[in-house]
Amino acid sequence: MALISTNAFTSYDSTDKAMKEDVENAIFNIDPTETMMLSTASRRDVGNTKFEWMTESLPSSASTNKQLEGNAVSYDSTTNVTRNTNNCQISMRNATVTGTQQSTANYGKSSGEMAHQMALVSKALKIDMEKSILSHNPQIDGDETTARQSRSFVHWLTTNDSYQSGGSHAGSATGAITDGTSTEMTEAIFVSAMEGMYDNGADFDTVIVGPSVKREISDFTGRSQARVAVDANTVSSNVTLFASDYGDVKIATSRHMYKSGATASHHTDVVFVDYDYWKLAFLRPFTMQDIARTADAETKQLVVEWGVQVDNEKAHGVIHDIEPIYVGGTA
Repeated sequence: MALISTNAFTSYDSTDKAMKEDVENAIFNIDPTETMMLSTASRRDVGNTKFEWMTESLPSSASTNKQLEGNAVSYDSTTNVTRNTNNCQISMRNATVTGTQQSTANYGKSSGEMAHQMALVSKALKIDMEKSILSHNPQIDGDETTARQSRSFVHWLTTNDSYQSGGSHAGSATGAITDGTSTEMTEAIFVSAMEGMYDNGADFDTVIVGPSVKREISDFTGRSQARVAVDANTVSSNVTLFASDYGDVKIATSRHMYKSGATASHHTDVVFVDYDYWKLAFLRPFTMQDIARTADAETKQLVVEWGVQVDNEKAHGVIHDIEPIYVGGTA
């Protein structure tokens, strides 16, 4: 069908001239921002870059504690406390916006460009902290040329740490964790680790895993006996609670789990957490700072000085050397 007139004014004639743009006044960002460990941790204020806390254990028990009638006292050794130490590290992010950009009107940024950039910076900084908590980072005391580093949550776990062939814990606060042979997550590995943790007194309630390991757990053989009522149009293959001989634990999925890479030869962790026995220590809380102008631009930085305190590492556990990809099948 032809135009009513070749002189008719159409939207094509108006393009890039007088026609108003139609841009939704919103910006859509789906990058993962949840920080499970950071958001659920209790807090402690500290007054030094190096902070300490104390732990203790009961004396060894025995099934042979029997004494002669009227026996003279045999003096037991007393139990002393252990002092634990970690460092606060400085984490920061910043944003710079020119005076011109800050003065212009932009879609989806009603509070201005700097406010929008600092909102992004804040989320990125929290993800940095989450990844540090779940990393294999050792403790670094630092000096004038080396940044201090807080020993990560996972690095602290040396009692209830399960490794695959060849793997081992660091041996010291400043040492490196040794990777073993990367292995598929199986129900046998999972339950065996839980048994060892139970024997050592752990009473955790949450297991944090990456998305691929979560799929492996949903394939555990115990799942085959489950009976779940679902809608005719619904397929259920999800395990969110693992009921074991050693207690029930919630299975939580995190996008920020430690991974050495993304192939079967790489490694990830399965972390068992008792939230009552760990916290974050803050020397300086999240603080916005204005950086001195050097040109027609404004710079702000968000800084926090913080560290990880694992109140008693025996309360938690970790399985190392798990493949970070989904293998499939019944595990």
